[in-house]
Amino acid sequence: MKNFQTLDEIELYLKEKVSILLNLEVDKIPSNASLVDELGADSIAIVQLFVYIQEDFGLDMNENLNLGQTITINMIANYIKDNI
Repeated sequence: MKNFQTLDEIELYLKEKVSILLNLEVDKIPSNASLVDELGADSIAIVQLFVYIQEDFGLDMNENLNLGQTITINMIANYIKDNI
């Protein structure tokens, strides 16, 4: 399991994963941007991100976020921080 101490560390981890999934530069990914509407993630990319989170943090994101809501790096990072 990953051992991050701050919200910034978690956000950077998430941005690195999103950059891989969406072929974007890490520093071009705003923490408050919608992964779907603004960054162009499809449901497969979101599910893959959730798989990374489950593998690295032991958290099941599918139970806590639905694909119909606006999903941001900041939202996911706060959830991880509150639950690890």
